[in-house]
Amino acid sequence: MLEAMELEKKFKAMTPEERCSLLSDHCISCSFSVGDHVWCLHCEKWFLAENIAVDLHMTAGMLGLRETPQVYFKCPNDCSGSPLDFADLPWWDSELTENDGEGYQWIKGKKPY
Repeated sequence: MLEAMELEKKFKAMTPEERCSLLSDHCISCSFSVGDHVWCLHCEKWFLAENIAVDLHMTAGMLGLRETPQVYFKCPNDCSGSPLDFADLPWWDSELTENDGEGYQWIKGKKPY
């Protein structure tokens, strides 16, 4: 359990830029910077990229001989959303976004933040 506590301390000590870089590394189709809004499909709420949360779990290692800490990035809105559930804008919602031929953009006046 000591390893997990050390990982948690390291995460809390990270700069906002380092957290955004980690989030970007774990997201499938998005890259985030400090101040970027992230949409969680799971809870349908926004959060700032630098506010990404982590969950630390101890899992049995090879043949159950040693427990190893696993770090899971999650939505900070008290839901179980993970990087698979995150997007930079809800491109699937035709009431908020439109495809201009080069990609999805906010419809003027529909950006919620």
